[in-house]
Amino acid sequence: MRHFAPPTRAVPNIELGYPSAGKTTRALQLKEHFESRIASASADARASRLKVHLINDQTLGVSRSVYHTAKAEKDARAEEYSAVKRVLSRDDIVIADGLNYIKGFRYQLYCEAKAVQTPSCVVSPGISPLMVSGG
Repeated sequence: MRHFAPPTRAVPNIELGYPSAGKTTRALQLKEHFESRIASASADARASRLKVHLINDQTLGVSRSVYHTAKAEKDARAEEYSAVKRVLSRDDIVIADGLNYIKGFRYQLYCEAKAVQTPSCVVSPGISPLMVSGG
């Protein structure tokens, strides 16, 4: 993992990728990395105010079975969107770990980040569809 200075502004991260591509693993690594960088920057008052939030199906209590029907998946996305919106601020690093494959949904999250005047980024674990399907 690349090392960089502790963030001085919160950055929402949107995890994007195929199922079983390593999104949750990378999200947990990012959370741990940001928390350790914030802890090591205790002298920087701005960085010490930052909080890291990981939002995914497990933290929301959403079952994987919701992805079997379009209606249930839409409701699950709405729940994730609401959870992100609740914690999104200039002093929070939000990691939205989910399928997030719908461009319009990612754009909604982008717009929410812009509304609170904070940058955002999309993280896509580098894995091919063949590796996921075992081909």
